[in-house]
Amino acid sequence: MARILYLAHDTPTPSGGVRTIYRHVSLLRRHGLDAFVVHAEPGYRYPFATSDAPVLAQRPGLALRRDDVLVVPENFPLENLPQVPGLRCVVFLQSWSLAFQGLSDPLAWERLPVRRALCASELLLEFATDFLGLSEARLAPDAVAPLFHPRPKKLQIACMPRRMPEVAALIRDLFRLRHPLLRHVPWLEIDGVSEEEAAALLGESALFLCLGRLEGLGLPGLEALASGCLVTGFHGLGGREYARPDNGLWCGQEDVPDCVRKLGVAVDMLQRDDPRAGAMIEAGIRTAAAYTPERQERELAAIWDSWLRED
Repeated sequence: MARILYLAHDTPTPSGGVRTIYRHVSLLRRHGLDAFVVHAEPGYRYPFATSDAPVLAQRPGLALRRDDVLVVPENFPLENLPQVPGLRCVVFLQSWSLAFQGLSDPLAWERLPVRRALCASELLLEFATDFLGLSEARLAPDAVAPLFHPRPKKLQIACMPRRMPEVAALIRDLFRLRHPLLRHVPWLEIDGVSEEEAAALLGESALFLCLGRLEGLGLPGLEALASGCLVTGFHGLGGREYARPDNGLWCGQEDVPDCVRKLGVAVDMLQRDDPRAGAMIEAGIRTAAAYTPERQERELAAIWDSWLRED
């Protein structure tokens, strides 16, 4: 049986991309496929999510077989793909903005022995075919884990500042300056925590400031919608797939003044128990409900069944 080897970065911080890799491997093994996560260093295992996915190590030397399938992130050094006869390679595209990070020459995409790609969103699927020439790209949708759900709410503004820490601080300070009567509202930064902890914090937060930037999809925004937060902020381009006027107070990308104004509107709506806030929150929950683990499993299994039968 062919092994499906998902390469993953050894990261010291929480990573949605690595978390999704572990999910893919677990789902494929559930369907009887011989799938593994591959990290660089022996003994490393991603510590920020519970998973039963088995892990192999690249170092000191992972013996590749001719019928193996290597699944590599878009920012892997793709010019250094192993030269093993019969080895098949698939790009796992979770970010369009990192497509050149692992290459010495951006035009190397034209020379790479790769035509297949797993794409986490419709935007990435279009990007893979239109820009990277990956003619056999397939949509492998991301999913919101069931642990992201509404809980008893506190009037607090949650955000995940990792992508835009300076902008997060600027919005916070401008919010307090422009809305002096709302300075009592706590500001909660969610960073460096496990998936379970993030779900608990989002679930209890009434508001979420979305700080998406150069996103392939923007899973935090979806997770906040699923958690019953009133969401405002930036969808980061990839979030256009789910960000709509009926499910959040979305702003133009990095339009900080408008974001500060809308954040004040959002707090005011919640304090007055404005029915428009409740309608947005319910619409957000319905939007996120389309990104189910069941859909992810069904479509991912169909992709691999098709590819393995073709080979």
